Amino acid sequence: MKRVIIVLAIISLITFLYSSFLFFRAPVVLQVIEFPASVSVTENVVGFDLNSSALVFGSIVKGSKITRRVSVENKYSFDIEVQFMFYGDIAPLFEKISFIKISSGETKSIPISLISKKDTSFGNYSGFVKIELSQYSQDI
Repeated sequence: MKRVIIVLAIISLITFLYSSFLFFRAPVVLQVIEFPASVSVTENVVGFDLNSSALVFGSIVKGSKITRRVSVENKYSFDIEVQFMFYGDIAPLFEKISFIKISSGETKSIPISLISKKDTSFGNYSGFVKIELSQYSQDI
């Protein structure tokens, strides 16, 4: 019985240490920014919108791609990771963006693209883009 208690105590200690390691290794979220996003899928009308507070893509024709750029500046004294998440009925139209590393003091202009496939329904799509800035995981 004593042996079982010792084995359980060792397993508990290992589990605790491993969990603590994962917790303290997790990236630290520094800032979260959200922008409204919208687009209108049309048959033959193309338009754009110059808006600095939202990602308004204007009008897009089925089977085409449209891109807007978001400028992200790293004002921290360490490298950061930028992650994009898309929500709402517009989300499936966004092209996937991988994690982006930005060095300390650097500014990157990041393209965000919408793709309207041939089978995309006509209409208005909206939602929002969430941009999460985290400490670069290899710096932790």
